[in-house]
Amino acid sequence: MERIAIMVDGGFYRKQANKLFGKDRSAQERADELFEYCLHHLEEEDRSGKTSKGAKKKYINHDLYRIFYYDCRPLKSGTVFNPITKKNDKVGSVSNATWSNDFIDALTRKRKVAIRLGELSKIQYVIRQSSVKGLIDGKSSQIHKIKKPGSKST
Repeated sequence: MERIAIMVDGGFYRKQANKLFGKDRSAQERADELFEYCLHHLEEEDRSGKTSKGAKKKYINHDLYRIFYYDCRPLKSGTVFNPITKKNDKVGSVSNATWSNDFIDALTRKRKVAIRLGELSKIQYVIRQSSVKGLIDGKSSQIHKIKKPGSKST
């Protein structure tokens, strides 16, 4: 029997789960849902043999090695400039941050789940008017990062 590792992009999963399964879940319910969803992927249809019409499908069950959940904790506070609306958006709303932290904490209590947390970096972008015109026209564009004082250029 094969051992399977499952890797989950946390930000993508949360957005898709909200869209597909609804936003009205507690952090613990969402963590249980993710775990069950991953376990569902350990079962696959056996395609090695031919089955006659009307026969029940055979399934192969795999062992779970680990679920790797990649994400970062939400920003505690601050603002991020949105170049589309040309306004500063407030980040780190208390309810969203609390839910996200509770969700990650609920996952840490699950067996065979490994949490890999990164850090959000504060990068500010400036989109030049010529770049916006290129985007609208369907051409490739360049977005230039503003370097922090004392940071190395890459």
